Amino acid sequence: MKKHRFIVLFCVAALLLQACGSSVLVTQEATNTVSAGKNAISEVNKFHNSIFDTQNQLAASLLARNSSCNFGTSIVIHKNIARAGRQKKEQGLCLSDAELKQWQSADPKEKSLLGQKIDLMPMERSSLTSSMDILDAFAVYLDAINKHTASPTTPIASTLKGVAEELAALQGNVKILPDAVSSKVSQSTALSDFIGYLEKLIHNSNDAKEIAKIVGTEGEKQEQNLSVIATDADSFYTTYIASMNATLTTSLGDYYNRNKGSKEFESVDKRESFLLALFKQQQLNSKIKASTSTAGKAIRLFVSAHRKLRDSITGKYSEEQKAVIREENIKELKEGLLQVANAARLAM
Repeated sequence: MKKHRFIVLFCVAALLLQACGSSVLVTQEATNTVSAGKNAISEVNKFHNSIFDTQNQLAASLLARNSSCNFGTSIVIHKNIARAGRQKKEQGLCLSDAELKQWQSADPKEKSLLGQKIDLMPMERSSLTSSMDILDAFAVYLDAINKHTASPTTPIASTLKGVAEELAALQGNVKILPDAVSSKVSQSTALSDFIGYLEKLIHNSNDAKEIAKIVGTEGEKQEQNLSVIATDADSFYTTYIASMNATLTTSLGDYYNRNKGSKEFESVDKRESFLLALFKQQQLNSKIKASTSTAGKAIRLFVSAHRKLRDSITGKYSEEQKAVIREENIKELKEGLLQVANAARLAM
């Protein structure tokens, strides 16, 4: 009889240890996921910085070597000088002040013949930075929910409060974005919804069943908001390529071909300086075009991970099945984030 009791107690202890071990493993893996997320976001931000640095270098190079161009975020270059056979040897890349006034007052058809406007900085970085900041906050939230799901006694209120405070600060930054920024509305919506969602989780942080209910009923809305931000990030890449190709490398390359015999390009140094800036930009354009949207991909990885976690919470699974889903989910997220980090690194 005593031997039988001992065997039963031993089995119960073994099962408890196994469950405990699974919980510890998920907690450790979730923490590693946060690190992987921060690493991926860091690499994506570095890639974005390299894009803007190259954009700035091209703008600075053009303005520095063309005294006909005034400082600004856009210039208007001569368009049909060589083709019309009226090229003046001393005429530079940009329209003179008098020509610029004429261009500004001209009708659309005449304006297109007189000159072409080029945006030297067609993209702003603030919206991309804020989208990555939102993702960083979401990663911390996902980590907390992962841990709480694996072990419902895990305290998460203080972590979620920190995330909510971070998002509130981000909300202020997004509000001051120019209205022309297409992602302003989607980011504002995502932040407002996410903060309200977190407040409900914080209020019910000691009630595991209510936490599960909130994640199950309102978590999908957060996924949808993030998906819209991912689409905005995708459009940044396509818009950037189109803008830089159309208004910078193509127009300026055409300008060089039409005027390479002029005094402006009379020396090797002058030609090399102009072409080097264009080739550097073209190389970056090719890299971006050949790769997927690293920002969009990173966001979608977290959306997918959250969807699977939500499914494990609301689905009719045994505790063992839920544990397997969580572990596989974390593994897929880590591997995906590593791929994103490597892709961003290679694109620089």
